[in-house]
Amino acid sequence: MEGVQVSLSPAPNDYFRLSATSEVFKGLIVMRKRAFLDGSKSLDPLGFPELGENELVFRETPTGVTLQTAVSAWMVASPPESFLLRIPNPDGSETVISDVVEWYASRLFWRSRIPFSFFDWHYGYDRFGGQSGNIFIWERARYSAPLLPDYNPNSSTNLLGAQVMEMVFRERSGSPAVVVGRARYEVFFPATGSRHPSGAVSEPAGLTIPNWFYYYWRAMGSPAVVFTNQNPFPFGNVAGFYITGRPHVYVRNHTANYTTRDRPLFAIRQGQCPQNVPANVVKAVDTITVRGIHAFAWTVYHEFGHKWSYETTVQVAPGVYTRIYYPPAAFDSDGDNLADAWEARNGLCPYTAHTTNAYPQYQFNDLPSDPEVVADVLAYGSLLNNIDLWKHDWSDQGLRYGNPIERFTAFPWRYNSTGRNTSAHSDLLTGWNP
Repeated sequence: MEGVQVSLSPAPNDYFRLSATSEVFKGLIVMRKRAFLDGSKSLDPLGFPELGENELVFRETPTGVTLQTAVSAWMVASPPESFLLRIPNPDGSETVISDVVEWYASRLFWRSRIPFSFFDWHYGYDRFGGQSGNIFIWERARYSAPLLPDYNPNSSTNLLGAQVMEMVFRERSGSPAVVVGRARYEVFFPATGSRHPSGAVSEPAGLTIPNWFYYYWRAMGSPAVVFTNQNPFPFGNVAGFYITGRPHVYVRNHTANYTTRDRPLFAIRQGQCPQNVPANVVKAVDTITVRGIHAFAWTVYHEFGHKWSYETTVQVAPGVYTRIYYPPAAFDSDGDNLADAWEARNGLCPYTAHTTNAYPQYQFNDLPSDPEVVADVLAYGSLLNNIDLWKHDWSDQGLRYGNPIERFTAFPWRYNSTGRNTSAHSDLLTGWNP
């Protein structure tokens, strides 16, 4: 920016006449972070949202949702006194004729994809209240709506996620706008709220569907998943389930579906099948810790694994086919709901319903655990093929929120065998042969 400093002083021989001198000065307006007394901060143009800086979270209210932030700038000029045009008074005081700071500040504009309304405009001198060539200009920004914005994983215009705020300056009325500051920030939804758009299905109908379900479901492409509060199992608080023959799977209102969960991983190892008979069988060899949208995806892929095995057939005799999952009793001698012929070809022992010891709760409740092995192997393979789902995790309890270096020992997931994001085992099972 460029301006003129005008100095007025009494004429040498007549105090009631003023003489004026002017001096051209140059200055700079730059976007800058500022902390406020209420603990809030303006956007930092040098901040890294990926490390937890410049992160905003929608707040739900009884009437809608709001998103608030602040933006600020430094006005730096030389000489420092150039900001105010003052007239000396006979008593030694001064009268301010024009405020150059306000004149320049009124030519600042803020641009963002989110249609913020700007209010509470201020400017001030240094923190000691003295005159200074470095003057803060700041403004509050608020966005309000009845519902949270929708999210499309294939769109680049989402209001959730990565955003940019630009500071634009016009040196004079009608002159071209120039971007003089820019800050990156990220916008998150409250995981446990419920003011999301419509579209997700619940069973029974009319359940309050939490935000985490809606946005994770949308990020995965809106698959055939139904939210429910039902639990058909006689034990535990399961994360999801599949009812044989249904075209969809169910995900329950369970914290493990949007925070953290541990799941077993498998490989083929030397074992016994039947007992005391050496054979290559499936064994649990590692554990993976998944979080946020990956935890949700694991549940979805696991239940779709049950659905796949129910809808996929296997040849058990010349010209004779049956389902892998829930075959007629004649083809399932160990009562684990898996066809013996298919188990024998894939390393699951057809003489026991518990080839592994990875699911003690199933053994305790006298339920077959081998179908869980099938579903978890398919879930792991599907998750490996969709690792980039974390890029669409905009939950305030998800993978992108905060500083991942501080929150996680490994990202985006952790293997127990190494404590890192790679396993000590290179032969983990990721799928099955029909």
